[in-house]
Amino acid sequence: MANTEFDVDEKILHMLGGDCDPSDKALLDEWIRSSVEREHYFRERMREFRKIKLISGILKAEEMKQRVSIKLKKIERRRNMLRYLYISAVAVSILVFVEIWMLQYKTTNRLPRQETIVSVKPGMPKAYLKLEGGEVVDLLTQAKNAYIPELSATLNVDSNMLKYHEDSLISAFHELIVPRGGEYSLELSDGTKVHVNAGSKLLYPVNFNKNQREVFLSGEAYFEVKHMEEVPFVVHAGETDIQVLGTSFNVNAYVENFCDVITLEEGCVQIATKGGGIRRIVPGQQYSYDKKTQQVDVENVDTELFTSWRNGYYYFNRMPLETILNTLSLWYNVDVEYEDTTLKYVCFSGKLKRFENIQHLLEKFERTENVGFVLKGEKIIVKKYRE
Repeated sequence: MANTEFDVDEKILHMLGGDCDPSDKALLDEWIRSSVEREHYFRERMREFRKIKLISGILKAEEMKQRVSIKLKKIERRRNMLRYLYISAVAVSILVFVEIWMLQYKTTNRLPRQETIVSVKPGMPKAYLKLEGGEVVDLLTQAKNAYIPELSATLNVDSNMLKYHEDSLISAFHELIVPRGGEYSLELSDGTKVHVNAGSKLLYPVNFNKNQREVFLSGEAYFEVKHMEEVPFVVHAGETDIQVLGTSFNVNAYVENFCDVITLEEGCVQIATKGGGIRRIVPGQQYSYDKKTQQVDVENVDTELFTSWRNGYYYFNRMPLETILNTLSLWYNVDVEYEDTTLKYVCFSGKLKRFENIQHLLEKFERTENVGFVLKGEKIIVKKYRE
């Protein structure tokens, strides 16, 4: 809502900062009392500016006014819109942390910023099974309990999961290949369950030997390892070897990534690397191995940030846009291009449904007014948004 006689938002800011002139305060009080609509506007503004002050803690009223002045001008240009403002204190690197769920507002008479509307669908359960002889089977086309010559009655196949039988006598290696835009679940012959993410490969034996269970991962997967005290389970992922007895953990070891990352939810794992020696981590910890420097870092984390993908949603907390879009590009099978590389470091927080239309997801990011997106075919172009 706007006022043609004086700057209401400016007066509210001064009132909140404790430096409002008595005559201005009287004028503002009179303006507020003049209608129910204006009183509602005042209360809404006070809530939002208090939010800014709380987030920016160290800012004085005048500094706070300068920080939000750009936003206030945009509000005046959109007199029919009520927006929620979320501005965090600016560090030396000037990262903008945006809580997506705090940016819900009405968008009447607003046109979408996507210049090219295309149909980009979210991922779905799909994978290929590479047999030891080199034959590749499309699991999406296989019926439940499908017959595969090399396997006969060794496994069950359905649209979501591949399940090996414990009594298998076949001695062979299989490779599960999950393309971009896909995901797939697997139950190994020992009962271990593996949820394999998009753009990943898992190599494993049809039947484990009696002394050790070993698999080889490229990409990302979540493991729920069947406890067998005398037979350790080893995941070879990138340049890390993860040994467990029975536990639940996530491994992110895409070839193109700088680091191999292991996040532990339950149990205990022991990790060995070329230059990092052997380390153990406990639930709630994350192990990161820098493939270039061979440096190891172990820290306590919110594991949901790194495992939520298997439960149908993505959870981000102050995560750079580049990291988020790298994740989404695998799931939606799209490429990403930046017109301005500084946009890679704009950070976001929030939860996104994994099976939502990608245009809806991009609109949530755009509401921050820091970034805009253009969809061209199977490419997302990221640019600074200017009105």
